[in-house]
Amino acid sequence: MRPLHVGILPRTEWEGLQLHASLRCLALRFNAIAQRAVTVKIVPARLDSESGSRACLDLVIQPVGTERAYFADLPRATQTLVSILQSTEGKQTFSTIGAFVDPGASLALKRRYSGAKPYPHLWVPNFLTRSEACGLRAEIPARAWHPVNKPLYQFDVVDLLRSCIQRNPLVSRLLHLLSSNCFRNAISTITGCQTPALDAVHLHRMSVGQEVGVHSDGEGHPAAVRLVIYLDDRNPRSGGHHLLLRERRRDFLVLKRLVPRTGNALLFPMGGHAFHAVTPIVGGKQRHTLVSTYVSRPRP
Repeated sequence: MRPLHVGILPRTEWEGLQLHASLRCLALRFNAIAQRAVTVKIVPARLDSESGSRACLDLVIQPVGTERAYFADLPRATQTLVSILQSTEGKQTFSTIGAFVDPGASLALKRRYSGAKPYPHLWVPNFLTRSEACGLRAEIPARAWHPVNKPLYQFDVVDLLRSCIQRNPLVSRLLHLLSSNCFRNAISTITGCQTPALDAVHLHRMSVGQEVGVHSDGEGHPAAVRLVIYLDDRNPRSGGHHLLLRERRRDFLVLKRLVPRTGNALLFPMGGHAFHAVTPIVGGKQRHTLVSTYVSRPRP
C-alpha cells in the first residue's frame, strides 16, 4: 500500500523553493493539530523523463499507527489539510527575493557589488516586504531575547539556527530560502565567495543608548560575507544608522551613511578593510535587524 500523496512539479527552481518552504509550514501547522493516525510529510524527489531529470516534491499523508486507523482517520485529515490550504491561498511570502536569485539579475548585482565604495557591498531595496518584516518581528517571543553587553557593542540577540523559534512559519520559511542552493549560488555569483554555506542567522535588537563600534567582522572568518536585513525604519535623528568607513592612519573616515528602511538589505564582505559601525540609538523605537553569515566551504 502506498499512502495518499500529491506529486508537484515546479516550473522553475525558485518556484520549487517557494513551494517547498510553503508546504513545510503547512505540514508544521497540520502536524500540530492532534491527529490520531495521520501525519503530513514533504519529500523532495526527482522526476526522470526523456527530456531529463527535474526536481519535484511529494506531499505525503502517511500513517502513524495501524492501517485500519489510518483509513479511518484519513477523511477528517484530508478535510483539515484542505482547510489549511484554503486559509493560506494567495498569501505568498518572500516573493521579492526571487529577483535577487535570478541568474541574470545576479550578474548585474555582481557589477554593482564589486564597484561600490569604500569597499565592495550591495544595497538591496525591498528585499522583504513591510508585512514580511513586521511578521518576522512578531514571531519572536519576549523570552527568546538574550542581552549582549561588550565594550564594542551592545544589543539583544536571538540565534535563529539554534532556537525552537525556527519552527515558526515565517522564520522557518525564510531560513529554508536563505540556506537553499539557489540563494547560495546567488551569493557566490555576486560576491565571489566560493561554495558559501549558511553559518549563522541572528536577530539583533538595539535600544536607546546602545551602539556598535567600528569593526570589520573578520575574526575567524577568512572568506565570508554577511547579509543584514533591516526589519524597521530609522529616521535621521533617532540614530541606529549603518556607517561604512575607510581606515586612515589613526582614525576612520565615514564614506557612506545608510539609514535603515524596513525590508531593505545590505550585503558586504567580512574581514579585511570592510570597517563598519552602527551609531548610538538616541530616540524613537528599537532597531531590529536580521543578520545572516555565509562562510566559504572548500569543495569536497
